[in-house]
Amino acid sequence: MDTQAVWNQLSSIPVGTIVAWIVVISAIVSAIWVAMMKLYKLFSAYKEAKDEDKNQTKLLAKHDESFKKIQEDITEIRGSIHNDKLAQHDEILNDIKNCLNEMRNSFKEQRKINYEILKHEIVISSQKAIERNWITSEELQSLEEMFEEYVEIYHGNGYVKGLMERVRNVPIICAIGAGEEGHVSSDSHT
Repeated sequence: MDTQAVWNQLSSIPVGTIVAWIVVISAIVSAIWVAMMKLYKLFSAYKEAKDEDKNQTKLLAKHDESFKKIQEDITEIRGSIHNDKLAQHDEILNDIKNCLNEMRNSFKEQRKINYEILKHEIVISSQKAIERNWITSEELQSLEEMFEEYVEIYHGNGYVKGLMERVRNVPIICAIGAGEEGHVSSDSHT
């Protein structure tokens, strides 16, 4: 086919059709971009909560070690001081115990909040994928990572486990920009 024939073929396409295709492609690319940005923000929030949980665990362990050392020191001191000094040290020890108990309770509350946030994110993302009857491979990977932490760290199960089984049966959409044209995978994730 020569150049003139190609130009004749292209010029026979109505301008409205070309504009419509450009608008449709732009809308699809925009929707994918918005979804990816939301997924990125969700994953970032999840990572921050996970890092905060690790930091609090380390801090609690450090305080427990300090508390143990203080208890050992107090036990040693008890043998060498008078009863009035012993009462002062017991009061200090009780204050320290109370502070540590408050820290433990705060850690448990934070852990519960992190658990609820993680569960909420899994449920919302799963329900969204089930409702639209497709999921991207990136979204599925993110959900699998969150679900793994949900089960391994928080020992969660029940409703969320059932949702994950349903999500794994939803068709997987390959993301555009990853070297593929974006199509539905015919086999489901197991």
